[in-house]
Amino acid sequence: MKHLWPAFFLLGCAAGISEQGKKVRIVSAETVVSCKFVQQLNVLSSLGGKGDREKAKFSATNQARNEAAKLGASHLVIVGESAGMDGATILGDAYSCPDK
Repeated sequence: MKHLWPAFFLLGCAAGISEQGKKVRIVSAETVVSCKFVQQLNVLSSLGGKGDREKAKFSATNQARNEAAKLGASHLVIVGESAGMDGATILGDAYSCPDK
């Protein structure tokens, strides 16, 4: 059985979204039932501090979309997220779905 290990990415500053990342849709698990699983992503944004939680979460989400695009994924299902004083974490499953 093939094992796929989560990919980990650490950000030191706010991540913008790439042109390819913009094409990755964030969807529910029901949307990707007929799609091919690509890889699980665990993205950590080190942006932290009081008042920066939303910025860190936004940055981590952008980076997750960018990384999903690099892997050839078209869709991303967010399966977990957290934000605190140390930054934000986004756990997501990347999928490649046929064009509809």
